[in-house]
Amino acid sequence: MRIRIPLTVLVYLGLVLGMLASLPGAQPVVGARAGQTNVLAQADLRPLANLINPDGTLDLTTGFSGALDPTGWRVEYAPDGGPVFRPLDGPAALSSPASTWHALDTGLNGTVHALAVAGSRVYVGGSFTNAGGNGNANRIALWNGSAWYNLGQGVNDKVFAIAVAGSDVYVGGEFTNVSGNADANYIARWNGYYWHALGPGLNKQVRAIAVSGPDVYVGGAFTDADGNADADRIARWDGSAWHALDSGLDDIVLAIAMRLQAGERFRIKIVARDHLVADRAERVALT
Repeated sequence: MRIRIPLTVLVYLGLVLGMLASLPGAQPVVGARAGQTNVLAQADLRPLANLINPDGTLDLTTGFSGALDPTGWRVEYAPDGGPVFRPLDGPAALSSPASTWHALDTGLNGTVHALAVAGSRVYVGGSFTNAGGNGNANRIALWNGSAWYNLGQGVNDKVFAIAVAGSDVYVGGEFTNVSGNADANYIARWNGYYWHALGPGLNKQVRAIAVSGPDVYVGGAFTDADGNADADRIARWDGSAWHALDSGLDDIVLAIAMRLQAGERFRIKIVARDHLVADRAERVALT
């Protein structure tokens, strides 16, 4: 079975990081320790042209997830709100909504901490309790391009991380209850209809989520995952149980990024606070 890595918000984040890395004289990330380079070096980036369809949209069938080099390209927006990429030296669109800000209905009534894009769907998480007049959008909501929708009754505290994998939406934060499910401690999965706990969850807040095939990598401030005391601030959910990554980390994890490598490897980059703390290769079976 071939492991497919969904091309969702990680690619768009990768494009932003790629733009920063490709700038002439690019400097280390703000707050990085002396001698450290950018989290993603130019050599780590895959050319954006490799994933562009003839109409300028991204090819979502490759299974790629990671950072792209956008040198020589600009982004515009299709009528459905999706990104379209054009060569920098090509003609500009006659009427591109990229040059105009548009409200998403009446917006939200609180802070946004997380955002994930999957096609025309935009998932937003934060501290809000109302989205466009929808009073059931408690700290998590879906914008479908024209209206806001709630995900069940939402969650009971802040959302800091969202990752989309197919029809599943993984959400992490400070919550301990989702739509009445008291086992959803700091992490939960929405399948399009119902919320599901990931075992008994974790013992403290989640700040980052990345998905690779059946595995969900989670980072944050926690020090225990279903009784596994070695799951310090980073852990893996395999669909049925939690696993530690060695003995974990000694600082709060704020971001996780993954990319394929040649052969049978993918690489996990983990950022704690404002610096890269781990760059770990994991073996996966690719057939």
